[in-house]
Amino acid sequence: MYHELVLDIVYHVGVLLLILIALLFVFLFLHRLWSIYRDRRMKQINAIWSQHMVDAIGGTVPKVPKIRRRDILTVLFLWNRFQETLIGESRDRLNELARNSGINHSARQLLMNGRLSQRLLAISTLGHMRDRDVWDRLTPFVVSSHTTLSVAAARALVQINAEAAITLVLDQISSRDDWPPRKTATILQEAGADTISKPLVRTILDAPNPIKGRLLPYVEFIHQADASTVLRQLAQQTNDPGVLSVCLRVMQDPVHLSLVRSHVRHPESHVRKEVAAALGRMGSKQDVKRLVGLLSDEAWYVRYEAAKALTTLPFVDKPYLKRIQRSVAPRRAKKVLQHVIAEHGLS
Repeated sequence: MYHELVLDIVYHVGVLLLILIALLFVFLFLHRLWSIYRDRRMKQINAIWSQHMVDAIGGTVPKVPKIRRRDILTVLFLWNRFQETLIGESRDRLNELARNSGINHSARQLLMNGRLSQRLLAISTLGHMRDRDVWDRLTPFVVSSHTTLSVAAARALVQINAEAAITLVLDQISSRDDWPPRKTATILQEAGADTISKPLVRTILDAPNPIKGRLLPYVEFIHQADASTVLRQLAQQTNDPGVLSVCLRVMQDPVHLSLVRSHVRHPESHVRKEVAAALGRMGSKQDVKRLVGLLSDEAWYVRYEAAKALTTLPFVDKPYLKRIQRSVAPRRAKKVLQHVIAEHGLS
């Protein structure tokens, strides 16, 4: 009796397992069919809307079909990809297509009710469309603790109205250190030099030293006269080696050469390193002697930077480098110059 009960249980468990395996195969089969259908549908939508967008960019007003709810995200992704590659009137025509097809309304709905990835897509869309009606909805996202959301909203506000957004954007750049520098640079570049020059200079001058160092690299996106003024003022007045190093690193205009040369014997080695790099970018023939002197610096990275700088000066050719190598006395100077010459394929 006991053995019959055990066999009965084993039998039913085996049947149940077979049913579960069969259901699993059915599920995998249906999932595969769904994936194939979804991929084909996505390719079809991409093909149809790519043509509509190409027509719109070319100046033709296409008769667009109503976008089905299930296709909204696919169309938005495609539309944003087109926008990122366009400039000028082409973007305006694509915006007109978006308004005619209701893309803006779909983006607004996703902004309020979508998941994070959908909100990011909506923010990008509304920024490209320069939709002023969502300004008040986007502003809270700029101060969000979520980095990606904050950066996306800041960029969208700048695209909508750079002059109105720049104060809020600069406040965020100053107060938080989680914004990726490349993304921040894109935002400031899109805002334009006319918009950011004066506000950025004021923000840099008013900021504490650690924040100055974070903001200074962005002066490359402002007017050259403003950049030269703030770099010279800070380099002359600061007692902070960190701020001075960043100033020297950012300097690109030979007008600053006399100031750069004045720090060639600075007590901080990281400042001397930036001096060597700056002389490599902007230096003249009279700076070769200074760089040769830095080849004997006690800090290896200063020696290395000086050797690299010598190889980048346009008037220093291979024979000239060889003569310098023979003329320097300290072994470490010869060694670092030999290394850099080999590194640059000049040996």
